[in-house]
Amino acid sequence: MTGKRWWRSGAGDRDRSPAGRGDGRDTQAERSFYLELAQWQTEQDRLDTLVAVARRVSRGGGGTDYGVVLKSGETALFADTCRLIEPRKQRGHSSGSSSGVSVRIARGVWYRTGSYRGTYVPGPELQTSVDFGQAVITTSRVIFTGGKTTREWRFDKLVVIAIEGDAVLIHVENRQKVSGVVLGRGSAEFHVYLDLAVAAAQRGIDSVASELKAAADAHMARQPRQYGRY
Repeated sequence: MTGKRWWRSGAGDRDRSPAGRGDGRDTQAERSFYLELAQWQTEQDRLDTLVAVARRVSRGGGGTDYGVVLKSGETALFADTCRLIEPRKQRGHSSGSSSGVSVRIARGVWYRTGSYRGTYVPGPELQTSVDFGQAVITTSRVIFTGGKTTREWRFDKLVVIAIEGDAVLIHVENRQKVSGVVLGRGSAEFHVYLDLAVAAAQRGIDSVASELKAAADAHMARQPRQYGRY
């Protein structure tokens, strides 16, 4: 990216790449330095991308609609394929005991005399995959569109967001039961854009853009430097 370099060369030295000298003489210190530098660059790229997105939204850039109808002033930030999950009651079972005698009257058919005492135990309610489709993050909500149904979780009704592995459970005031989505390989990026969208909805996109720019500048100032180089 502009203004960033993987390494710097001192006077009289030849450039070094993250792969090192190429002659097998890399020291452990050099390998550690290039690993630290790669990790720093990944984080810097992430922050710079978020700054660019926040500025675009702040300028009213519109954004891609990803096949959903956006409201006035709403901007789509990110989309990923996912599964919709909702609470579903599982199969129950009976619990108890019986007394008496069983008499076989035919193959697979038994006649029982006596009594049975027990209760029916309902099954637990578990988050269950009910549809497959796409989740779109906008500046005001998360929208799921699938083959069977659609769902939306509005940020102005947001109570809490729970991350459980690849699952994102979103509790909103206007829905009694908590539902959400299970993401694929894009889950980490989805989480980042979801944080950005919620922060923008709560504090305003201009404020969030300024905070991100300050974080990106501070991180840039912490770029690792190899000892003896400048």
